[in-house]
Amino acid sequence: MKRIDIRVPAFTLSEMIVVLLLTAIVVGLAFTVLNLVQKQFASVRDNFQQTTAIDGVEQQLWIDLYKSPEVTYDDGSRKLTFESPLRTTQYSLDDQYIEKEGDTLKAKVDSYTFYYEGEVVSSGKVDALRIEFDRKLQNRVLFVFKKKDAEKFMN
Repeated sequence: MKRIDIRVPAFTLSEMIVVLLLTAIVVGLAFTVLNLVQKQFASVRDNFQQTTAIDGVEQQLWIDLYKSPEVTYDDGSRKLTFESPLRTTQYSLDDQYIEKEGDTLKAKVDSYTFYYEGEVVSSGKVDALRIEFDRKLQNRVLFVFKKKDAEKFMN
């Protein structure tokens, strides 16, 4: 009987192992790059959220300053109080956060500076406020002030 020798074109075992090794390396590099991109996106997201929160606090400070005829700061309790005939609003100022009526902005603050009629004050009446945030927040500085009407200068 005659033997029929038909060869099927195929890859050898060593060629298949080389292909599998190269595929594993490429997939490993792809996951590493994906992980780096995800970390970068998370960093951008956190920075955006923090910046948005600081912008919100700045906007609320402007609103409260203009709606309140009396603004005082108590250094002992570290509370900034905005008093108007309709309502009283308090901010708790700490080195790690700023809180307004249960709404908290967690941000490391380097310093708070309070002004009244252009002079730095440690307690009492306030007509301007400067907040310097940590270097992690690109040394962000908020400065909010209140323009006085003629009635304040006449009394």
